[in-house]
Amino acid sequence: YDVFIELIAGLKQRGFLNIKAVLCGDGIMKDELERLIIENNLQKNIILMGRIPHQKTLQLMSQSKIFLHTSVAEASSTVLMEALYNGCHTVAQVAIGNKNVSNFYHATTKEEMLQVIVELLSDKELQHQRIIYNSMQSSVKEMMQLFFRL
Repeated sequence: YDVFIELIAGLKQRGFLNIKAVLCGDGIMKDELERLIIENNLQKNIILMGRIPHQKTLQLMSQSKIFLHTSVAEASSTVLMEALYNGCHTVAQVAIGNKNVSNFYHATTKEEMLQVIVELLSDKELQHQRIIYNSMQSSVKEMMQLFFRL
């Protein structure tokens, strides 16, 4: 999450002075995150929501332009699919899968992530649409193809 805070600081340095970011969840890094927010003068830019109900998280996603996922440990995480379904342009360090997905941006470094977010925020005609990454029908179809290949 320190990378998340560094990226928000980088956006502010690039002129996005009123950037608003929300971090949901709670854990042992809370004090460290609060320290980094203060150290980078981001108190007006980043809100730490703490632990909130899942439905509230989805509601926040539906009100967001971009979902930034800085984890390098969660590949094809459900939260990425939820963000896409809620209309977020989703930027992540780990690929969501082996196929191209609309509104999903795989960036492997902080610099790449920052550049993608700057481009997205600079796009005055940025379209928000629900993206269904994987439906029941597509899952069944892919499984059937695997079985019939044998």
